[in-house]
Amino acid sequence: MTALGEGLHELGYVDGQNMTLIYRSAERGPDPLPALATELAQRNVSVLYAIGPGAVRAATQVTSTVPIVAMDLESDPVASG
Repeated sequence: MTALGEGLHELGYVDGQNMTLIYRSAERGPDPLPALATELAQRNVSVLYAIGPGAVRAATQVTSTVPIVAMDLESDPVASG
């Protein structure tokens, strides 16, 4: 279980019971990020959790209505819009 999953579990959320975590990763580089973000946004997710500047950028480009939780220690996502 990931740290995110563990934290959600501590709050009473259980994957597969009262919520679903959908993981996508661009382990081979940033090129697939826009397509992955688009896929998730089209699935009508409640929240996007984006790690890194490329993922945050891809998420903000595909939706303005889904909340995005951003973990970006390299840039300033708020200043970037």
